[in-house]
Amino acid sequence: MKVICIEVARNTLPSWHPKCVRNTNQEIPINRAVLGQEYLVCGILMRNYGPDYLLQDLGKPDWPLLAPAQFFKMSSPTQPEVWFAGHVATPAGDTPAMGYLEWVSRPLHFEGLVENNFEDIEIFEKRANEIRLATAG
Repeated sequence: MKVICIEVARNTLPSWHPKCVRNTNQEIPINRAVLGQEYLVCGILMRNYGPDYLLQDLGKPDWPLLAPAQFFKMSSPTQPEVWFAGHVATPAGDTPAMGYLEWVSRPLHFEGLVENNFEDIEIFEKRANEIRLATAG
């Protein structure tokens, strides 16, 4: 599935929507998307305030991006035949999710992506490439 960014202003989010992911030593902005740019959806977090997309920036394929789904419109609805459902361990607790296997099954994968852990980024790149090939057309 591919989406195009239609909004980037954080002030358009409801006041209760988190503006960043808090880790022990840092705060990572949730939305670093570029208006009008197309992204590959590699996973979805089903949060209580609405879904967030785990995206691959097609211009910077090794850089995962987490952003509110409401900032995007669908440009290609094709999903991979095999997507997994499970839970992602986030600072808010276990969060229902869909996407590639490690995204929904490795307890610290989310944290590894946020902290730019080499192994987790490598897994993300590999799975994003598989998703891109599976949804090409």
